[in-house]
Amino acid sequence: MSAAETGLPGLRRDLVFRDGPADETGAPTRTVFDPISGRYCKLGWAEAAALRLLRRGMTSTEWLENIRQSTTVRPTAQELSSLLTSAAENSLLDSIGSAQGKMLEQAGRAGKMSPVQWLLAHYLFFKIPLLRPEKFLRETVGAIRLLASPVMLRIHFLAACLGLLLVSSRAELYWTTFQSFLTLPGLISYGIAIIFIKSLHEFSHAYVATNYGVRVRSMGIAFMVFWPIPFCDVTDVWQLSSRRQRFIVGLAGVGAELALAGWALLFWVASPPGVWQSVWFLLSSGTLVSTFIVNMNPAMRFDGYYLLMDFSGVENLQRRAFALTKWKLRQAFLGLRLPPPETVSARRLTWMMAYSVYTWLYRFFLYLGIAVLVYYKFTKALGIFLFLTEIWLFIARPAVNEFGEIFRMKNLLTFNTRLLMTLLALSAFALWLTIPLERTFTVPGVVIPQVSQTLYVPAEGTVSFLRPLQLDEKIAPGELLLKVDNPQLETDLKILRSELACLDEEIKMLGGDGEDMAFWREKLEEREKIKLELAEKTEVARQNSVDAAQGGIVAYLNPDLLPGQAVKRNTVVATLISPQKRVVVAYLPEQKIGEIKTGASVSFVNGCDGKKYAGKIGTVNRTKAERMAFAALMAEHGGNVVGKKAGESFMPSQPYYEIRIVLDENVNSQAVGTPGFIIAETEPVSYLANFGRRIWGVLLRESGF
Repeated sequence: MSAAETGLPGLRRDLVFRDGPADETGAPTRTVFDPISGRYCKLGWAEAAALRLLRRGMTSTEWLENIRQSTTVRPTAQELSSLLTSAAENSLLDSIGSAQGKMLEQAGRAGKMSPVQWLLAHYLFFKIPLLRPEKFLRETVGAIRLLASPVMLRIHFLAACLGLLLVSSRAELYWTTFQSFLTLPGLISYGIAIIFIKSLHEFSHAYVATNYGVRVRSMGIAFMVFWPIPFCDVTDVWQLSSRRQRFIVGLAGVGAELALAGWALLFWVASPPGVWQSVWFLLSSGTLVSTFIVNMNPAMRFDGYYLLMDFSGVENLQRRAFALTKWKLRQAFLGLRLPPPETVSARRLTWMMAYSVYTWLYRFFLYLGIAVLVYYKFTKALGIFLFLTEIWLFIARPAVNEFGEIFRMKNLLTFNTRLLMTLLALSAFALWLTIPLERTFTVPGVVIPQVSQTLYVPAEGTVSFLRPLQLDEKIAPGELLLKVDNPQLETDLKILRSELACLDEEIKMLGGDGEDMAFWREKLEEREKIKLELAEKTEVARQNSVDAAQGGIVAYLNPDLLPGQAVKRNTVVATLISPQKRVVVAYLPEQKIGEIKTGASVSFVNGCDGKKYAGKIGTVNRTKAERMAFAALMAEHGGNVVGKKAGESFMPSQPYYEIRIVLDENVNSQAVGTPGFIIAETEPVSYLANFGRRIWGVLLRESGF
């Protein structure tokens, strides 16, 4: 017996067929409910009619003849085969143990995950049902209807408009308040507020569904990337035949959040500073962020996706949009002349393709971010395993599957202009990746002297002598620059000398023998203490003059110092720098440090006068910089180093390495400390090799070696 004449499985008798909403063409549909799995499946009226005529043990010929006699549908054998496979994938058929049945069962299982695959794919999002709220919802839905009556909806809308209008005049204060909550306690407060907001969101779905007679299966807690959020299972909303009612159920959560945000904005404006104003701010900002970033984003299967699906009338939007986009891309880049998965208008094809591209890009960066998050959330070994698992499941495997599908179509490929252009573009891209090329890059730098000395006032006092100084003036070694008089110090010295003389006389009179021996020793100890204090204060008095020990050129002088002025200890007098050539200090990120070498020629553009100076890389420090002293190189001041202030220096948040460039000619001393930027060329290296080097460096760093 041929495959076409093999006995077919039958349609499961426990399935429930209901009328569904009209599709995008206006044709009627049927919704199939599976009471075992609790899932719904949508079928066109023709597919539903064909399946309901399927009987266990029928051959394909008998089934086709039965359809033609009982309906106006005229399917082909290929269409019936595709319908059987789809029905098997959705578990709509019973099993009869025949070869045909086994083949369909295998086709149905092909798209399903093993338990291990399911665990790896779902450990970042899983649900814990806690409540069966159907009875409670039915008893309280009457009271809740008042909050969603036409009058109350208009009041909510007016409150939201008024709140937005009033906040718009205080937008800067609102934004400043938002930034002030970006701390650990603030984020915890946001977490609590979002849990409350999401509870309101889910109860809104539940009450509207109950209002339309839809059973709410369960409510509980879902964990999304380890963060708990409430959930509400309104799967039975698919039994509604009205697309408008389904749309309202899907819109209920977002509508409740927007109403809450409107009232919270209004109360935030009306409340005085304090606890309640913070509460209204958390509710309004948390609601707006969660609504527009998460719930209304159609790239993920949240409210925004289902609302777009109901609004457009395109069921199974993602699957159908992805299939159409892949078909169009294969046609555009490979020249494959395959029939489209379905026939749609040019306008619908355009927005479905745009939706697919947006969703792919969003998910790529989302899954990449999740992979990085799970890496840091777990121990190093488990984190690396989960990181690679996320990359494989959500990014690499879909790409591999697509290439596999294209490979299976190799017999359909013909040499054509589009395929030729694609191959040329891929070849050019491969060459660009693999050919070693010199590349130019710029990095901020700051001019410093090779040797410098900063002179400070040694002690508190009054300036009795101050040598007039000018910038760029050359100072000889040992030249006196400043002298400080301290009247209190002079008085202390006189008192100490007088006390010392008196003690010497007393010691002579005691003689050091007889009954006065103990008293004599006490006086000796007292004299040693005074002599030590006198020596210390004498040294301080001797150092009350400031001279240029090494000499140099004046790069900075304190404009506030004047003769006769009282000064404090450690007040800066001036900074002298060596007359030798200046150097430029810069910090390179880890991925750049391997692309340069000592002695390489570079250029430095002075940010002070815009002049370009030639130089060479003098030193490359291969040890990661722990602290940095140059504020001009930090990102907040226009530099390239990302970090935070730590005392008088800065602590980088990523690995950076110090390099020093020796300039071939001198820079004006007034440019010392001012930033500029270095122009350097890398060693010839391909982008692919450079990428591999970076990956290897990350692996070495993260492995702990």
